[in-house]
Amino acid sequence: AMGPAAAAAAVRRVPEAPALFSGGGAGSPSQWLAVHWWGRAALVLAQRDGAVSVSSIGSSGLRELLGERPESFPPLPLLSAPRGEPPSFFVLTREAHAVAACEGEGEPRRRVEAWELHSLRRTTPEALFKRKVDLGEYGDALTWARAYGFCADGVRQAQWRESEVSRVAISDYLSKVASLRWVLAEAASRIPSEPDALAALLDHGVERCDAALCAAAAEDATTAQVGAG
Repeated sequence: AMGPAAAAAAVRRVPEAPALFSGGGAGSPSQWLAVHWWGRAALVLAQRDGAVSVSSIGSSGLRELLGERPESFPPLPLLSAPRGEPPSFFVLTREAHAVAACEGEGEPRRRVEAWELHSLRRTTPEALFKRKVDLGEYGDALTWARAYGFCADGVRQAQWRESEVSRVAISDYLSKVASLRWVLAEAASRIPSEPDALAALLDHGVERCDAALCAAAAEDATTAQVGAG
């Protein structure tokens, strides 16, 4: 196992990249310091500034697979080569912090180094979406839902359950949940203490039911016209 001293020496000995991509000159924050294969048609790329991306290789160039932007780590990350199936790899990072001595001791400020080991592994968009929701990273979860075109109800449901029942919470979260069954269950089971919030919740449930009935009636009428024609 690599001890702290050996790891620190390894970071100090980070070599210049043998291949520089466009826009990433030697010593610049965007310089690529590590390139590894991720399967047969994708690359793991690490920049000097700590950006780590997994990009597929296509006729139009590289396409980021981790979302709208690369994962962000402290500068000069150390990467292991991806292994296993599905592949995964580790990212070792170091951050230095200056810590003031205790008041009155007259000692100089000390530098404390913090080391972290991160694991990145291949998963499905649905599994990553669920994990983002479980971690409360709702913005990232919504980004994944939009990118892959699946329902984002999990985000709005989690946000609704974390909020007190109010007109604002109904507008911001409950009204954006697509599942009518789930919305009606919440309207029937959550009993807020404030009369105004209770009335708003019941009104929203009734409005959703009315909208669903109108949509069903319009669909039946359209089907009947097609059949008659």
